[in-house]
Order: sequence, then C-alpha cells, then structure tokens
Amino acid sequence: MKILYVKSNSERERAYQLQTIIYEEDNKKYVKKRALCADALPHLKRMKTLHDTLSSAIRRPDLKVAKIINESADSLTFEFIEGVSAEERILAALKHNDTEAVHREIERFKELLTSGFQIKIAIPEGLKAADGRQIFEGVDLSVLGEKQCFDGISNIDLIFSNIIYRENIAYLIDYEWVFEGSVPVNFALYRALRSLHNFDKIDIDRYLDEKEYSLFDKMEKRLIYFEIMPAGSFYQYHKRYEKIRKNLYGYIDSLKEEIAQLNHRVQEKEEKIESMKNEIDTLENEVVFYASSKSWKITRPMRIVMTRLRGTKQ
Repeated sequence: MKILYVKSNSERERAYQLQTIIYEEDNKKYVKKRALCADALPHLKRMKTLHDTLSSAIRRPDLKVAKIINESADSLTFEFIEGVSAEERILAALKHNDTEAVHREIERFKELLTSGFQIKIAIPEGLKAADGRQIFEGVDLSVLGEKQCFDGISNIDLIFSNIIYRENIAYLIDYEWVFEGSVPVNFALYRALRSLHNFDKIDIDRYLDEKEYSLFDKMEKRLIYFEIMPAGSFYQYHKRYEKIRKNLYGYIDSLKEEIAQLNHRVQEKEEKIESMKNEIDTLENEVVFYASSKSWKITRPMRIVMTRLRGTKQ
C-alpha cells in the first residue's frame, strides 16, 4: 500500500475527529476515513447510513454518491473518483480573469443543488445534531421567509471541492456534514463560496442578498464554534489572527511602496551623476582642445607675465 495523502482533523471536538487517507493499492486509489478516537466512531458509522439516505434523496441520474467499498471497526473505505472538481474549474477561470466562466460554473452548481436533491419551499426549520440538539439555536431563520430548502435531510457539505465531474457525471465524494432538518439551499451555496481560497474575487452580491449573507454567516459561526470545534481551539481566535495578518500585509505593502519610492530616487540620482559625468567629459575635451591650440601656446608667455603682475603663482 502506497500512502498518497493524509489529513487528520484532531483540532475538532472529539466526536468529530477523523483522519482522511488517500492510498494506492494494486494500481487503484482509495479514500479511507478513520476515527481518531473512540468518541468519533458514531460519527464515522453515521456516514455509512448517510450514504444510503443521500442516494435515495438524489433526483438526477447524473448525480451519484461515492460508494463505500469496505468497512472495518474504526474506518470506512470509499472509491476514489478521478476527475475534475467544481473548485478546480472555478479557480482556473479566476486565474484567467474569466468572470463569465466563473459565473457559469457557479450557476451550474446552483442548478445541481436545486434539481439534484429533494427540496421544498418553506420557512427554514434548522438542523439537528446526532443527539437531537438544535445546531442553530438562537438564530432566527424565519427572517428569511419562505425559501428553497432541503427537504428533511440537509447536506451542507456540498462545497465545490466535494463535487467531482467525470464523464458527465457529478460525484459527491464527501458527505460528512449531513443533518436531519431543513435549511435554505443557498446556505450550501454560501458555504461553497466561502470555501474558495479566492473568495474575495467573487461578486458575492450576484448570488446572495445582504440579509442571506448576514444570516448564513451567523449560522456558519454557530456550526463551527458550538458544534464542530472545541472551546479554546485556535479556530475560536483565528479572526483575531486574520486581523493581525491583514495589518501585517498592510505594513508589507507600505514597505514595498517606500522601497519603490527609494528606488525611484536612486534612479534619479544615478541619472544626475551620469549627466554630470558627461558634462565633465565635455569640459575636459574643451581643456585639451584649447591647451593644444596654437593661440594657447603663443599667448603662454603673456599669461605668465600677467599672473606675476597679479602677485600669484602659476
């Protein structure tokens, strides 16, 4: 077995601590999800149940769930899907500043959300954790009014990197965050957009209105801070770090600007020095010219006499 990739989510609450391993065996690739501790076993086993639940909820023949092909006491092994992710397509378009291509991919993703799963027009109800707790307790979802919502089962792990396209089939390769309940389909869109490293280059107003964005931001923080990540984790303080990082970036930018100004001043000085050197060369040539001329030689005795009369030395 050849290990190709390993990621351990040990920073999460113990109930959600999983390790993802991509490996190759007999020239075939696989993805293994393994529980890092006994507390995470129910979460892992739940993913097997969700495979069947999601598969039955899908409404399109060109949308499939990556299959579970093996199970052990502390792990699940999934098929590895070779293809191109929705994230790769969007990032490639962003790299080439192709705004319309970015828009087409996001619209394709939105259409997949609304036509690929069972949805309903309703006031969002929220989500329940495995133990029955309301995840978004204290967040008033009713302010959005009636929206397109997932019906009964909500997969909010539908981010761009978790959708792989192969031979005109879209595969869901990760479905860890699937809950009982009903939230707006656009919450999945919000999470997908926020998952992009180049999120700041996306025209967010084109896809979410201000009320949606504000509420979904609160929902995401509630999900991360009070459900997935433990109290006192770095994630709880990363916003403070982000603020410091932005200040550092601003300071670096100001230093770069100062260096550019200094380089400009150095260039001006160098140009002035070069101009003065050219002027010196011109004057030296003139001195040589006059010193070698006949008139300069003939008048030399007269210059000596005049210098002595002035009381100076030649």
